[in-house]
Order: sequence, then structure tokens, then C-alpha cells
Amino acid sequence: MADAPAKIVGDEIAKQSKVQSDACETFKLPRTLIGGTTAMRRAAEDYLPKEEGETNEGYVKRVRRSTLFNAFRKTVSDMTGKVFQRPVVLEDDVPADIVQYAENIDLAGRHINVFAKDVFYDGLQTGINYILVDMPPAVQKADGSAPTVADEQGRRPYFVHITAE
Repeated sequence: MADAPAKIVGDEIAKQSKVQSDACETFKLPRTLIGGTTAMRRAAEDYLPKEEGETNEGYVKRVRRSTLFNAFRKTVSDMTGKVFQRPVVLEDDVPADIVQYAENIDLAGRHINVFAKDVFYDGLQTGINYILVDMPPAVQKADGSAPTVADEQGRRPYFVHITAE
């Protein structure tokens, strides 16, 4: 028997579940690797553990001289570049509204090609991410009547990139 859906009360939806929390732990390594030497040094205790008998001064010096050959970032970047070597093409049968939306797909000024490349690059790092298609709420008229076409001007769907974390 399947578990019943969790009942959401108040702001509980913003709380991270144990499963999500555990998954986020696995994302720390690829996120650190993408950040290169600087990120590795910042996360020193996690990836450069202090050796037995090593003094604090010696440890700090070792961390400062440690470097990371970033093959991971190069691989993710190269693979993303291969996939987006050519731009996304919207064929002639795509409605004009959607073609227009593609020019600013996230209402933050990004063209669909840039948005898709960013989402792909992020997804290769953790193995998962999401795109939420959202839309501003409908216009609520004071008199309760249905909104007109003029009322709906400028209201349109847009993409939101949601990272694995």
C-alpha cells in the first residue's frame, strides 16, 4: 500500500526532508569540484583532512599549497559545449507566442538557448535539476467580472530553473 501524501501545514513545504537533505550531501562534492582549487581550499576539512600529528600551522600551509586539476569542470563544460554547439531551433510550426517567449524565456532576459545551456551545465554536475514553468496569477477584478484580453496583456508563462539543492 502506497504512503498517503504528506499533509502540508503552514510553511512546512519550505522545510527540507531527510531524503532531500541526504541527497544534498552528495551534491557537495561536484559543486566543490566545479569551484576548483579555491572551493576545495574553502572546504578544506571535508576534502583535505588534517593528518595525524600535523600541527595547525602545518595544515594551513598544506591547504594553501594544495591545488586541484579540474578535469571535472573541463568535462562538464566540454560536454555542455558539445550539446549546445548549435542553437536550439524552433521550427515553423511553433506558435508565434512561444517563439516570442523564447527571446526572454525566464523573464530575466535570457534567451532559451542560454537558459537551456545553463540548466544542462548545472544538471551534469549533480545528475538532476528541474524546470518549473510558472505564470503570474490571473488578474482579479474588483467587481468580480472575468478579466479581458487587455487585462491579461503582458501576462505569460516563464521558465524557472530549480537546482537539485
